[in-house]
Amino acid sequence: MSLRSIFEIILIAGIFSALVLWGGYCLLLLSGKHVRDMMSPIEIPNQAWWMVSGEGALTGDRFLITRPGNKAQTVAAAALPVSLSAKEFGFLEVIFSQRVNAHSLSLGVDQAENITQPETAPAKWIEEGVARVSGHQLRLGGGKVRHVVVGALGGLGPGVSIKSATVHLARPSFLELQGLLMRSLVDLDGWKQRSINLNRPEWTPLELSPVPVVVAWILLMALLACLWMTYSGKLNPHRALLGIGIASGLGWLLLDLGWQVTLWQRHYGAVLQYGGLSSVEKRLTEVDGDVFSLIEDLKVELDDPERRWVIFADHAFDYFRARYFAVPQPVMIRGDVSVRSLWKMGPGFLAVFVHLSNEIVTEAVQVRSSSASPDVIERPIESLVGQDARLIQHRAGPSGAVLEMKPDQRPWLINSGWFRHPAGLWRLRVPVGTRGQKGWVRLQVFRRHREDTQRKAVTMRELFVQPDRALHDLSVTFSLGEDQEILFRVRERRSRGTIAGTPQLISVASEGELIELRKKGSPWSFLARKVLESEGGVAYEML
Repeated sequence: MSLRSIFEIILIAGIFSALVLWGGYCLLLLSGKHVRDMMSPIEIPNQAWWMVSGEGALTGDRFLITRPGNKAQTVAAAALPVSLSAKEFGFLEVIFSQRVNAHSLSLGVDQAENITQPETAPAKWIEEGVARVSGHQLRLGGGKVRHVVVGALGGLGPGVSIKSATVHLARPSFLELQGLLMRSLVDLDGWKQRSINLNRPEWTPLELSPVPVVVAWILLMALLACLWMTYSGKLNPHRALLGIGIASGLGWLLLDLGWQVTLWQRHYGAVLQYGGLSSVEKRLTEVDGDVFSLIEDLKVELDDPERRWVIFADHAFDYFRARYFAVPQPVMIRGDVSVRSLWKMGPGFLAVFVHLSNEIVTEAVQVRSSSASPDVIERPIESLVGQDARLIQHRAGPSGAVLEMKPDQRPWLINSGWFRHPAGLWRLRVPVGTRGQKGWVRLQVFRRHREDTQRKAVTMRELFVQPDRALHDLSVTFSLGEDQEILFRVRERRSRGTIAGTPQLISVASEGELIELRKKGSPWSFLARKVLESEGGVAYEML
């Protein structure tokens, strides 16, 4: 077999595999149950109805029309709960409580913000009490459908009410189905993932979208087709272009084959698990009920849309579900449970643990505050100079004396040495900044008993500093018992040219029981206050 034949076989196999993958994915989502889910009808709540001409009122779960208006005209209208284009409108179906005795009944829509000139057509009776009008009868143009309208000449009859109204979507063509498929997967405005249900954007996003895979395979298919025509003599570019094309094709192939199988398997599992459930059903079932309840209760409890959250979860899918429900709360980072994630959380951060019971060790802490201790104790900065730092006196400005790292030295900026301190709950605050390279600065606290020389790691925290010549507070909260000594130190991590101001020890009033969080197997602990606990997880406010 010649080299050319082998090459042609590889190209044909690549094109065929791309078509099979794309066709299989279309078949998965556009067949049976999934296409019905994406095209599910829009239910119009009875609370949305009002009278344009005539009199009527909501009675229980029905909208009762009592008498006609001017010129014996009865017109009732309701706003659509979702945005709908005129091309997507299939037909409107209205179910009445009993037989309508009007001289003529018409159904239709209005595309204006206010009811000005509705497009109506005579209703077609499907069965007794059920009337329908299609989009072809209305002859709609472009734009949006904003309202549905029920009109009649004369009254509808005594005791006649609207039980329900439903807008059914028009069945799209094959090309429109392709666009519907892509729009249901990704929001092109912000390049964000969406649910498989186009009409309910509040649905939980899927864990991974196959859009990158589909795009990669389409590009690969087009590239292979061009290379095939080039190699067969139908195109005559330079040999250099052919070499670049072959290299690009191999690159796409190697890049894509490594992760596409996992991506498709995960998405397929998500579709099977979450497809066809409404948002209300998902929140009430075991799928999302516990996580949704936890996040919503936290929003109500805190009532602070600006509070910074960090969500920790055992699985990526749980994390994405919780982050989706947390909107508009700012979720700072992806929470793989690690000591590094915990020590980068500042005071006031909310740590939300979703379905995590074995990763974090919690221990209740009872702290006895010392009323005799002053509110703020400053440590003389002259006594805290680390082995790699030097003292600089600032005569002007509020900063006073500061410590600065010596040139080409790192990492110790402050080393307090061991000293005794009153028992209680304390917050150590150190102003830090940088005049050189941005990066992280770490504050560590240790303690020991006066009679014991063995030190114990207590807590730490890191702060990311920018070279803006300003000092920012790096603080940690810790408890101290009787006859204990403490030592704290500040060091550079990835910053350069770090500076530090005068440290302060501030007494903190302890209200209620505090929790000490610790990653299993780590000596470092972090004080927090429990905010909420439920079946979905537990949330702590970092001190």
